[in-house]
Amino acid sequence: MTAEIFNLEQTEEDTTESLKLTVRAEMVIDFFNEKAGKKCPSRNPKGKPTVNMQLIICRFNEGYTVQDCKSVIARQIREWENDDNMHKFIQIKTIFRRCNFETYYGECG
Repeated sequence: MTAEIFNLEQTEEDTTESLKLTVRAEMVIDFFNEKAGKKCPSRNPKGKPTVNMQLIICRFNEGYTVQDCKSVIARQIREWENDDNMHKFIQIKTIFRRCNFETYYGECG
């Protein structure tokens, strides 16, 4: 993983927390790619987090865990993978959009 250049106003603690979030988000993206058979990148060619990663980090900031994210991914893929109408929605941007994720998470329980 490449190191990011952080704002000078960030404390060392902020930087450490940001790195933890990106590592956790990369774990979720790797899980998604494995389960969905996709190759969604977590970083752009310049090493910056993609929108996909940012969506996942937003869910972490709301209190969801890596395991919560994996559970939602697994459930949505199981539900949509053999549905011709829904298969196209097996995307990080669809699953992790705030309003969608809250609904999907509620259905996991």
